[in-house]
Amino acid sequence: MTTTSRYTLGKFYSIIIDTRALKLSTIGWGQYLAYKYTIDTTTLINDSTVGVVYVQFSISFTLFIGLLTVKSLVGIVDFYVVKADTLFLLSLADIDFLQIYYNNLKNTVVILTTTIPVIC
Repeated sequence: MTTTSRYTLGKFYSIIIDTRALKLSTIGWGQYLAYKYTIDTTTLINDSTVGVVYVQFSISFTLFIGLLTVKSLVGIVDFYVVKADTLFLLSLADIDFLQIYYNNLKNTVVILTTTIPVIC
């Protein structure tokens, strides 16, 4: 059986709010590479604490391979880079910490000082 990755270095998909991600914002290896090659070529992951955190997806666990700090439109966010086929997933804990929220009636992310339109 051959598996193909949906989120590779060929296209960066942006940051997605994940209401199932309670504590940790995560990013898959392919999307880290896409970010590095298309958005910030100088970015490096911090791998000093590799193996300290386990990330759970549904019923399986994976070790994280590094920490990526991203300066986004909503603030600075630490993403746990994992060997998984996943997007940039912004956790509820980080949403709360950044004091932002998603307004689903207007399809916007609201920050204390401004509103950012969401592109679908």
